[in-house]
Amino acid sequence: MRLASPPTNRLLATMAALLPWAAPQSDMATKLRDPRLLLLHAAEFDPRVEVPTLPEALTWSREEQRAAAVDSANGLYSDYFVVQFIDRVTPADRATLAELGVEAIAYVPNNAYLVRTPAAALPAFASWPRVRALVPFQPAYRIDLDLLAGAASAGDAPLEVLIELFRGCDSATATRELVELGVELDEPDAGFRTRLLARLPANRLTALAHVRDVQWIAPLSQLVRRGAVPLASTAAGMAAPLAPLPNDTTTWVIQSDVSGSTPVWANGVLGDGVIIGHIDGALDLAACWFNDPAVSAPDPTHRKVVSHHGSYTNSDSHGTHTAGSAAGDQEPINGVLGGNGTAYHARLAHTNDSLVNSSNFKSKLEELYSDGATIFTNSWGDDFTTAYNAWCVDIDAMMWEHQETLICFAVSNGSLLKNPENAKNVLAVGATEQSPNEGRHCTAGAGPTADGRRKPELFAPGCNIQSVNDGRSCSTTSMSGTSMACPAIAGAAALTKSYFEAGYWPSGAANAVDAFAPSGSLLKAVLINSGRDMAGESGYPTNIEGWGRLLLDHSLYFAGDARKLWVTDPGSAGAFSSSGDERTEWINVYANTSELNLCLVFPDAPGTLNSSSPVVNDLDLEVVTPNGTLYRGNVFSGGFSTTGGSTDPLNNVERVRLQTPPLGWYAVTVRANNIASSSAQSYAMVASGNLDPPAIGGFTTYGSGTAGTGGLVPTATLSGSPNLDDDVTLTIGNGRGGAAALLILGFARASTPFVGGQLLVATPWVIVPLVLDGTPGASGDGDVVVTDTLPADPALVGVIVDFQAVIADPAALQKLALSNGAEMTIGS
Repeated sequence: MRLASPPTNRLLATMAALLPWAAPQSDMATKLRDPRLLLLHAAEFDPRVEVPTLPEALTWSREEQRAAAVDSANGLYSDYFVVQFIDRVTPADRATLAELGVEAIAYVPNNAYLVRTPAAALPAFASWPRVRALVPFQPAYRIDLDLLAGAASAGDAPLEVLIELFRGCDSATATRELVELGVELDEPDAGFRTRLLARLPANRLTALAHVRDVQWIAPLSQLVRRGAVPLASTAAGMAAPLAPLPNDTTTWVIQSDVSGSTPVWANGVLGDGVIIGHIDGALDLAACWFNDPAVSAPDPTHRKVVSHHGSYTNSDSHGTHTAGSAAGDQEPINGVLGGNGTAYHARLAHTNDSLVNSSNFKSKLEELYSDGATIFTNSWGDDFTTAYNAWCVDIDAMMWEHQETLICFAVSNGSLLKNPENAKNVLAVGATEQSPNEGRHCTAGAGPTADGRRKPELFAPGCNIQSVNDGRSCSTTSMSGTSMACPAIAGAAALTKSYFEAGYWPSGAANAVDAFAPSGSLLKAVLINSGRDMAGESGYPTNIEGWGRLLLDHSLYFAGDARKLWVTDPGSAGAFSSSGDERTEWINVYANTSELNLCLVFPDAPGTLNSSSPVVNDLDLEVVTPNGTLYRGNVFSGGFSTTGGSTDPLNNVERVRLQTPPLGWYAVTVRANNIASSSAQSYAMVASGNLDPPAIGGFTTYGSGTAGTGGLVPTATLSGSPNLDDDVTLTIGNGRGGAAALLILGFARASTPFVGGQLLVATPWVIVPLVLDGTPGASGDGDVVVTDTLPADPALVGVIVDFQAVIADPAALQKLALSNGAEMTIGS
């Protein structure tokens, strides 16, 4: 590609004064509801009626436009645009883009994609009625505004930046162009990468944005640990500091909030089989909480540390402390249970935080994932930005691509929420004081995120916490900060994962038959559903306390508990592929001595750095009570759900909380308001309260049929879902092609002699005439498939329906061939 000379930097010195060309932030939820708006980081506008006024130095010159047109016409390279559709993007729209040779790189709210398109495809956009606008991707749309403002007064001083190239571009050619502009690249393999760490004179910054394959330029992230905070820096008005209390206290506070009571541990849920990814300072492997006398170095066979990326020769007090709170276990070494971590039977996969930079965070998460980690605790962040940046993209991409993962981050200890706890899929953790003041906020930056989403989300004790001390064998030390709360929450996630994987749900006792691997969204939903209003803070939920402090026993059900747990975690099989899809589940409240809590969580696809909002997909929660009252997710008043309000287009966590729920069946609907990703959107949902155990539906076959033509016995099988409002399919096969048949439906099994065989369905019957498909008269070629939707009627829960086919067949005894019996139990 040829690069025309970029505009001079004569405007750079006054660029800060030009920043108002970026639309001021207002209510992002309102903007997301306006299909006309294009929400770019640099400008928010209706592309049909306005063209943003951009700085001259950050728009394509006529020479550049001509050069691009010539090169595109010669097939040398494609160009970049934002294509906005007239309404929600559909799978058909994405298919049409692919047919045109257009690559959809990233979703941009509202209803738009950032695309790479060959020149030959451009005329198609003008005639495509689904397209509302086609916007050239200007240099101004490729650069972080904070970086631009800082560079305005920096002259030719060196500037360190992160450069993101478009995925799928010719990265070697793009890298060469950057070097020609005076950019110094840190990585020796930069020509094979699309995310680059770079250094350049500040007055060359705008020139970078004129390299066609550059998608984004931003400041480097700065890693800061969020622990060991002096108590004097915690929230004003907090109670007088108490003597440090060990991990033991945190454990009962987050499990039951009853002194010494640890019901999760008492029921045998200790974190067995779970590996927690831990990015922090180096661990002290000699400490008795981590030491393994039989295996000296980190190894998959090590009792506690399966891997340690980076040196552990010089251990670190912060990393050792947080690891101890998550999973430290000294019992095998000295028989002492005291001071152990929240999930003390879990193990750790560790990476030194000194190895993390702006370009490699995702690869570090993947490395720990390959070591077996699915839950991650991170007690650090960037306290110098509120941007949704590359780290946020890495977190959201990790949890989108590996949906069994959950990534926890300690929130900034400053007054305001920072980064990357502002990622969409992350669980953002703040710190309360320790018992007896666990209902009081200790430290955590207040939300919301810069684009208006609710963070922080969940709290645990984090101030005056005693945990493992490095270099002191079996001693402890005290630290304070959100760093100390995050590993406790991650440990609680490990306990919850162990709970489901051991089959505790739905019976409340370990049962291998019920065991399943939960998604990260289900773990997050259970934890947030357990959030309790912090008595020391006014209002709920708020930007200070999020969804409150963790009380795990409020959601997890064990045999004998009054409160029951209901979950749905359909995974890819139940994911939504199109906007407008919806699914309704049913729960039954038999008493209202306890409040009813519901929580929906879905992992959103990673947002684009070029947008002012990272939201891609949007699911909504709606709950209809037995008396017909509708509650929408996240519409709260006085700490509980209230009627009215609007659906929430911002957050991928939605809750409904009813203080005194009416008795009876509740319709719980998840609706796909917008599915803009190419991959289907999964979700998980939980409810807790005075609930009947979930009615589990199922299919089975029974009895024997009677042979027909060719000696073949017809078959009847059921598939799909046996639950209310879901699709169920009956397949009749192995019959005589083209034959007439009767489908007999009843509500009990029978064993009655009938035309040389057995009638397997008891009266009263419902009889439905059918004609089998297939080649007329052909042996075993006759079949029919019938699909129907079960009614959304709770009265049907638990009803058993039996099916049998009777097929006209001259070669059969009494000229009738019978299928086996198929039985369905309708679930909730």
